[in-house]
Amino acid sequence: MNRFAVDTNVIVAIAWDGHPDHAVVTEDLERRLRAGATMVVPAHVLVESYSVLTRIPVPFRLNPSDTVAFLEDLVSNAMVTSLQADAHLPLLRQASQARVTGGRIHDMLIAAASVAAEADVLLTFNTRDFVELGFDLDIREPSA
Repeated sequence: MNRFAVDTNVIVAIAWDGHPDHAVVTEDLERRLRAGATMVVPAHVLVESYSVLTRIPVPFRLNPSDTVAFLEDLVSNAMVTSLQADAHLPLLRQASQARVTGGRIHDMLIAAASVAAEADVLLTFNTRDFVELGFDLDIREPSA
């Protein structure tokens, strides 16, 4: 299967034309999609993206309706995925055993949802955070 997942910071970079990584992210995603890959968007990433895009400082902040329109367009040809309800407690047990604390649980949830959707790659600008979690997932920064 040829599937790639995206992290919140990748979606935020796509949202702003003036973001320093906008061109690189856009080119990487377009190249993967032209090659027939499927973009996987963990539901948690979708919600985090809404949160970031509607709270960042002006002039970058999007209003809620523009944010929803952007996200709807972004995922119109993507696979939005999440863990099954009964997978959350086992994930928390795994986090506890790995001594994952605080906000890193969000990265763990994103990685687990990506693996559950059979993504081969997770694109993020926080590669080290995800690599340290040890999921069977190729963690990469977007590249031109």
